[in-house]
Amino acid sequence: MLSNKGKKPLVSSELCVLEQHKTKIFDNGKLLGARSLLRDLKKQLYTTLIRSVVTYGAETWAIRKTDENRLLSFERKILRRIFGPVKDSVTNEWRIRKNEELESLYQKPNIVEAIRTKRLQWAGHAWRNKNPLIRTVLEKNPAGERPIGRPKMR
Repeated sequence: MLSNKGKKPLVSSELCVLEQHKTKIFDNGKLLGARSLLRDLKKQLYTTLIRSVVTYGAETWAIRKTDENRLLSFERKILRRIFGPVKDSVTNEWRIRKNEELESLYQKPNIVEAIRTKRLQWAGHAWRNKNPLIRTVLEKNPAGERPIGRPKMR
């Protein structure tokens, strides 16, 4: 886990790297916000390029609730860029789309659900594996007990 020089510790290193390179991945919305591309093509670009890069190796992540929230907000930001604003019929003004509207337009599981399915697929793969080390880890509890208290300093 990384830290910010005495500030609040960052949640996970993978998401920190994502935060640092967000402008490169997101491309400042130029490609996803272009009106010359069809929405279906933008959705396909998101699912094949951006989502696959973000969730690479997610089978082994220990995801906390804050990590889930960061991933979901990242996905919603991209989807808002893809689908654009909508004109409100009551006030006749432009507004950003709400989360429920984005879910109904995207019609696919969100990024956290996709990670959960990848983890289940990986668990099934590991369970069917014939490697004795993996089989031992999955079937048996580790032997021994850890001592109570904080570890002693050297």
